Amino acid sequence: MSITPTQVNLQDSSSYSTASSVPDDVYKRLPKMYKSTKLAPVDLKFDMVREESHTVSLKKAHKAALRSQVLSGSRKAQASVMFVVKRPGCILCHEQGDDLQKLVGEFSNQSVAAFACIKEINVDDEGLLTLYKNYFQFPFYRDTELSVYSALGDRKVNVVTALRRWYSAKKRWEKKGLRGNMIGKGEGMLLGGVMVFNRKGELQYAYKEQIGLPLPIDEIRTAIKEVMNE
Repeated sequence: MSITPTQVNLQDSSSYSTASSVPDDVYKRLPKMYKSTKLAPVDLKFDMVREESHTVSLKKAHKAALRSQVLSGSRKAQASVMFVVKRPGCILCHEQGDDLQKLVGEFSNQSVAAFACIKEINVDDEGLLTLYKNYFQFPFYRDTELSVYSALGDRKVNVVTALRRWYSAKKRWEKKGLRGNMIGKGEGMLLGGVMVFNRKGELQYAYKEQIGLPLPIDEIRTAIKEVMNE
């Protein structure tokens, strides 16, 4: 499947065009997200959760992710993947983080960067540290005003759908050896997703989380490859 890149520049929130790789409703919210997003860096080293006192824009978080990959060995990271987490202790989010981390690892020389967006801290720090240490070892930021979640549609978990998909999801998690919970501490109703940016900060792809279903990894891989081939 070929995905047409979407040119949405973090430095120019007034200009963007529609493409099939980004849902239309996400486009409507992008200018506001780029302008108002305040991401607070969260330090998760040494088994501690510490939020830094300042906030950064989405643009700066993207650039920081690229720089971190350069320091890890890549001469020039080409893309960044933003993991928008529903709830850190959730087993579904552990699955998503694990799948994304493995996907990023497929690209040689640390050429793809990644970072995560969460809603809150000091609610389920154990779940957050588990997500970071075991499944997604990349920088984390707290979306202080939930702007990114708003850009993804402010969608909530449909409990009936979640229950209907529970059995197949449980079998999938057991096969993968994943641990976590479906009901736990913290806000877990507002859904997350995945976004892929190119080196310039242009949004190429957005996925809105579907409760109980695995990430469309093949689709995300294709989006990243499109960026790498620009």
